[in-house]
Amino acid sequence: MTFRMFGKIAMQDGECIKCGETIRTWELQDSVRCKACGALYTLQDSALEGQHAEYTFEFAGFVCVYSRGLDDCSEPCPAPNMYCEKHTSEESFKYAKQSIEYAEKNLESAKENLEKMEESRKTWLIQKVSGIGDNDAI
Repeated sequence: MTFRMFGKIAMQDGECIKCGETIRTWELQDSVRCKACGALYTLQDSALEGQHAEYTFEFAGFVCVYSRGLDDCSEPCPAPNMYCEKHTSEESFKYAKQSIEYAEKNLESAKENLEKMEESRKTWLIQKVSGIGDNDAI
């Protein structure tokens, strides 16, 4: 199974033949992977015609869907949307739980800030409508 990508100055997005999600690539690589399902494709053919380039990638199997910033895992997996053994360890679960706790704390803080902003806006509007000047204290 193959899919093709065409490009001029910038590459057009490819489409994963396993799940239909968009595969974005910013430069020509020997292999590309679908971040959604973990399908790995290897470069089979490339052709340059004038200002147009055409690349053909062949499905090579599935890899771990773990991705964090520039840190992507490339361990093989038997099926799509799977994490490898390393990323299903107790340490990985602990890290995932810590990430959730951290995100919950950030959400709580953001909600508190939003409430403060709303109160400040009300105060400013009341001050403006009531005609209190810049030099007057509240």
